[in-house]
Amino acid sequence: MKLSLNSVRYRVLLMLSVVISVGMFGQIAVSYYMADQEVDTISDYHMLQIGLAMRRSLLEPTMKVSSGSALTPIDDADNNCFTLEVTQRPLVVKLATSLDDEAQSQAQNQQPAKLPLHEFSYQTTQGKKYRVLTLLTHTKLIKVTQDLATRHHSARELALRTVTPSLLMGPLILLIIWWGISRAMRPLTASQHEIAQRQANDLQALRTDHVPDEILPFIREINVLFTRINHSFAAQQNFVSNAAHELRSPLAALRLQAQSLQRANCQETRDRASARLIAGIDRATRLVERMLMLAREDVRAYETTVISLPQAARLAIGDVLPLVQERGVDIGADLAEDLPEETFHANGNIEAMRILLRNLLENAVKYSASEGVVHLSLRREGNMAVLCVEDNGHGIPPEERPEVFKRFYRMAGQEAHGNGLGLAIVQKIAERYGIDIALEQSAQLGGLSVRLQIPLV
Repeated sequence: MKLSLNSVRYRVLLMLSVVISVGMFGQIAVSYYMADQEVDTISDYHMLQIGLAMRRSLLEPTMKVSSGSALTPIDDADNNCFTLEVTQRPLVVKLATSLDDEAQSQAQNQQPAKLPLHEFSYQTTQGKKYRVLTLLTHTKLIKVTQDLATRHHSARELALRTVTPSLLMGPLILLIIWWGISRAMRPLTASQHEIAQRQANDLQALRTDHVPDEILPFIREINVLFTRINHSFAAQQNFVSNAAHELRSPLAALRLQAQSLQRANCQETRDRASARLIAGIDRATRLVERMLMLAREDVRAYETTVISLPQAARLAIGDVLPLVQERGVDIGADLAEDLPEETFHANGNIEAMRILLRNLLENAVKYSASEGVVHLSLRREGNMAVLCVEDNGHGIPPEERPEVFKRFYRMAGQEAHGNGLGLAIVQKIAERYGIDIALEQSAQLGGLSVRLQIPLV
């Protein structure tokens, strides 16, 4: 199998190879160091035993060894190359400079002599380094030497015997790791094949059976993405079907009004036909705008921030002022101006909240009675903000209140022109930000009261 430099399998294998190699080199270094120390300890012990044996032999009366005699080598069978040398001990003579010194010297000669201890040292001769053991008797100097190169050679052989199994197991361990990684990544490969075999319109969730915990979040996020794309496709299909269905009647009406304008014989008839045509165009324009707004709300992902509800209410009131002036409606607002604005901070999006309130106010203005009155109020109840939009219109019967949130639904007998999308847009935004909507009868104005409960931060 060819491994790419960007492959996870390749990176894991490379990382493990480096770790195993560093571990092996570390094991070799530690093994050599410990073997060298062990060989030094054993060799020093052997040298000491040889020296002590020779020393005991020299102390026996029957043993005679001439000065300058040497035994070379002693332990060649083990390739230790010990060299034994026995020489005459140098005589140190100290002259007495006074009667006190002479008396002290005589006193020392009368005491029993103590044998000197052994001593290890290093010595370099002709470029070679040796380990030297020195022992003293009363008359002899015993030296046992060994070439350090021989010790290092023994240490290398001992270390090599120790690490050889690890060196042989290293490649086998890498093969086992490669097999394990390949087997562990089979679920990801299966998901890849499942996606590759799908059609463009197949957005069902990927299976998560037997998926490792490390890959499961990745598969879940893909499924979430599929859900979003499916939702987006459904919104587009709804928009196309709604446009095809709802625009058919307005366009047909516009065609009839245009034909009436062509057949008009007098100026008064033409003016009336022109006014109807312009009104029809305005209604079609509003319908298209609402449909586009609803389609955007279906797929739009607003950035959620901390917003000020009084600010959103003021923006929405400003948006409907032209319609208020056109219909001569009296609009009022109670936004709890005596409280700090931070009292009504909520998580959401200022533009989405503005659209929601603007649709509620437009409906209240359009469906209010003659000499209409619309009132917007805001208050706080615990951790919730309560926002109410009330009018003095005919209201909505309780049995029809669940139906008015459906798209293009209009109650029978409505005089005001509408397209049945305003409350559908309101409900879409409210669901996105966890806002509860309740339709009630206004106790103050007698018409409809739309009550919003918005969580505060």
